[in-house]
Amino acid sequence: MCMFRAVNEKTDVEMHNEHPRELLGLMRKYKLYANLKKGIFGASEIPVLGCLVGKNGVHPDPEKSVSMVFVFGLPRDSRWKIGIVVFVDRFNKMVHLAAVAAEVTSVQTARLFVDMVFKHHGMPNDFVSDRDPRFTARFWQEELNRVLVDLLKRYAQSFH
Repeated sequence: MCMFRAVNEKTDVEMHNEHPRELLGLMRKYKLYANLKKGIFGASEIPVLGCLVGKNGVHPDPEKSVSMVFVFGLPRDSRWKIGIVVFVDRFNKMVHLAAVAAEVTSVQTARLFVDMVFKHHGMPNDFVSDRDPRFTARFWQEELNRVLVDLLKRYAQSFH
């Protein structure tokens, strides 16, 4: 490992170790308090937007796994929906349910996925489905296009 000496004869690591001391000193001076439950110190990897970031780069969080199942043949509701789509976060077992019509399309399913799952859990690392005809490659194409367009719009708006 190569360490470069800074102008004041300290290594990068030594300078970096001073930053938390300075920050905590300023917080003490102005009577500010940190929520230690939200802080991550000394970890080799940290979670950021559904990924793990560390010295070896960025990779998907292995805990992000979502399953999806369609259930049809239920009694109809007031809007003539006779089925449900079930999304389950397989790590924490959180379930998201949505009533759907018998002729639900992959585009509608993609919108449900983004609105009900993606906004709470981020993009899953893997996705398990019952291989229903409504869930095909087109589902992912529509879903990914929508997510990317929304993210780009938000990114562009943040600079105006």
